[in-house]
Formats: sequence, structure tokens, C-alpha cells
Amino acid sequence: MEMNQIKNTKTGEAMTTKEGEPLMSLKFEIGDEFIPMSNTVFEKTREVLVKGKKQQITNYTLKCHARDKNGTVLKCGGTDELFVTITKAQADSLKKKIEAGVQLSQNLFVAYKYESKNYGAQVGLGLKKAQTPPKSFEDFEA
Repeated sequence: MEMNQIKNTKTGEAMTTKEGEPLMSLKFEIGDEFIPMSNTVFEKTREVLVKGKKQQITNYTLKCHARDKNGTVLKCGGTDELFVTITKAQADSLKKKIEAGVQLSQNLFVAYKYESKNYGAQVGLGLKKAQTPPKSFEDFEA
């Protein structure tokens, strides 16, 4: 999992939570495994000023439990409930699974590498093992 501290783009100052903890941006890396905590991809659109012009920016986030390719459960800020930033393509892929009737929280997913004609090497999100009742990492290993 790629973990970066979020900084103010104007001042370069590190941003923190209300409790004073560093605000982190999390992104999946190849081999990371995760179990979404809900059947929802969070989407937030806001208007920003870029080079003097207003633009709409959309951010996509997924709340999940995750572990790296070595099996280590990932934590941030002392919790294993992570909000991971995902790309539009990853969000669209997960939304298609939801529309097809897949319950995200009942499945183990893995981040994998694929080649995009337009963008080169990318990280995709796919099902690793499909299940019906909600599971934990231990249940998938049994």
C-alpha cells in the first residue's frame, strides 16, 4: 500500500486531523488484497481553480480492510479500517461488479498490474475469491 502524507498545495505544510494525526493518502499497490467494508464506492465532486479556470474534480474512495502481498494487515492511524483513494477506472470497475449483483463486502479482491493502451502500466482491482457471507482474511485462508 502506498501511503503518503497529504500536504497543502499552496504552503507545502503537512495536513493533520482534528486529533493532530497526520492526514494520509492511501493507494493500492500490485499484490495488495482487500475486503471492502460496504457495497459503496464513495464519490466526491468539487469545483477547484486550476490556472485561473474553474474545473470539476472527482475523487473516489473505498472503505476497506487490507493487507499487503506478504499478508501483513495494513493499518493507518491505529485502525485497520482504511479509506483508500482509487482511480476513476478502478471505481468504474467496482461499480460494474455492484450492478452485476456482486456484494463487494462478501469478497476478497486483489490489486493486479495490467497494460493500458493509453496510459501504460496500471493497477486494476479484481476478485480473488468469491464468497457469499461477509468474511475476514482468516476465513479466506481456511
